[in-house]
This record gives sequence, structure tokens and C-alpha cells, in this order.
Amino acid sequence: MQKYDAILVLGYLLQEDGLPTEELEARIRETAAAYHQGTAPVVLASGGKTEGMQVSEAEAIQRGLVSLGVPEKAIFLEDQSGNTAENIRNTLKLAETLSLHRFLIITSDYHVLRTRMTAARYGMHACFQKVSLPHDREWKRKWLSEWFYILDLLLGWQDEGKSHPEWAEKAFMMIMGKEESKG
Repeated sequence: MQKYDAILVLGYLLQEDGLPTEELEARIRETAAAYHQGTAPVVLASGGKTEGMQVSEAEAIQRGLVSLGVPEKAIFLEDQSGNTAENIRNTLKLAETLSLHRFLIITSDYHVLRTRMTAARYGMHACFQKVSLPHDREWKRKWLSEWFYILDLLLGWQDEGKSHPEWAEKAFMMIMGKEESKG
């Protein structure tokens, strides 16, 4: 088995009550299994607070991992990110303080390409373990939004200090099925 310095599990939206969704639960289970197999001595949980949530995605991941027998002292939180680019950038800053260099990233199957591209963009040395879930009614939207994010990444709009043009923000909101934010 290949050894890594750390397992990085990427967050995903939480339920209204702050508990992990089925998709995030699957990532948590996969991460706990990899940890117990000796893949790495450390787990990095990455994900910030979504609007209206009392806990961050990273905190929810930590709770789930601890409930599956991963020692709390082996889990480090990156709880400031709001997207994949921030997950990677913020995790690299945390990893630098911990002298971690080689990562196994655990995320959903449809999310691997974007995450791989983002990690490469920021110089993260990583391998990937994908979590596959049965297709639900959201899978087409998830795959479509992934391609928008990949375009976003290729155009550099996810770089620190950059923002989307207004037309791109409107297109993304349509893809995601959300109303435009007024303000």
C-alpha cells in the first residue's frame, strides 16, 4: 500500500441540521477506512461554513471520523474554504505548518477532475480516491456544474483576488438552479 503524509477529505454541503449529507457521509467513511488501513497518519478535513450553518463542513467531517474510530488528535481542520480552489490553497498553508507534502485526496467521482486540475495548479502532490454514489436526481446538475467550475479554473477566475464576470455568475446561477442574489 502506498503511504502518504496525509489524507485530505474535501467537504460537501451539510443538511439543514448541520449533519453530513449522504455524499459527505460516503467521503467520511472512505477516509476512515483509508486511515485505518494505514494510508497516512494524519487526516486533513477541509470545508468552511455554509451560510446559515452553525458548524463548518470540516467540523462535521471531524465528528464523523471520530465516530468511526479516527483519533481526534490525528485530524486537522481547514475550516475557512468555500470552494475547491480555497480547499487546496488553504490546505497547502496548513500542510506547510505540519510539514506534510504527499496527499491522498478523497472526494466524489464527478469532482476528481476539477480537484486534480486545481491541485496541480497549486503544486500539490496528490493521488486521488474517488467515492462513487448511485446517480440521484441531482447527478446531471453536479456533472454540468463541474464543467462550469473547470472552465472557471482554466480561465483563472478561481485564482486569489480574481472574480467572475457578471455574465458567468448569471450562467452559473442558472446551472445551479438558484435565484440571482440581490445586493
